[in-house]
Amino acid sequence: IREVVKKIKADEALIAIPSANSDQMRNIVEYCKGSGIDFKTILEWTAQSSYSIMDRYIKTTEEHKKQKMKETEASLGGEMSGHIFFADRYYGYDDAIYASCRLVEILKRTGQRLSELLADLPVTYSTPEIRRECSEEKKFEIVKKATERFKREFEIIDVDGVRILFDDGAWGLIRASNTQPVLVLRFEAGTRDRLGEIKSFVEQELEKIS
Repeated sequence: IREVVKKIKADEALIAIPSANSDQMRNIVEYCKGSGIDFKTILEWTAQSSYSIMDRYIKTTEEHKKQKMKETEASLGGEMSGHIFFADRYYGYDDAIYASCRLVEILKRTGQRLSELLADLPVTYSTPEIRRECSEEKKFEIVKKATERFKREFEIIDVDGVRILFDDGAWGLIRASNTQPVLVLRFEAGTRDRLGEIKSFVEQELEKIS
């Protein structure tokens, strides 16, 4: 929560950490459900900083995240749902209490409010995870069909499900849950109207496939 009592998303808080620790952080791995638009902002910011960033999307599950951090020697990893992994001055696993303490440390050292650290982020609008019931037998096949459908028209990332990348920076995600008989959908765009447009479009195409 920031001083105007507006909720800060976990992937926004994740951005505040390296932006205030450019001399300490070497690489960042962002989990694939995190904000695509915010991730581009990190990349732009990194171009002017002294450390390198690993532009990677990885599969869901704890082990994938830990493995990728070790492979890339990342100091920090995180995801949209709030799990933040510190290998910088810590052990490389997600610890909510420790992450909170590091954020408080940043605020104290910089003398800035969290909103000030994030002031130059673009305003974006996103959905929470949308979970649609789908049988275990069908969910992976539907994601495969969705991947084939959307890659004919759009740039995609198919590391874990299919992330559809629209020209204006908006994106939509369809992936099969690893633990439940559901498809997980998420969307993000620069305006509320655009968010509604891409959500309706992707859901309509998914209905045709299903």
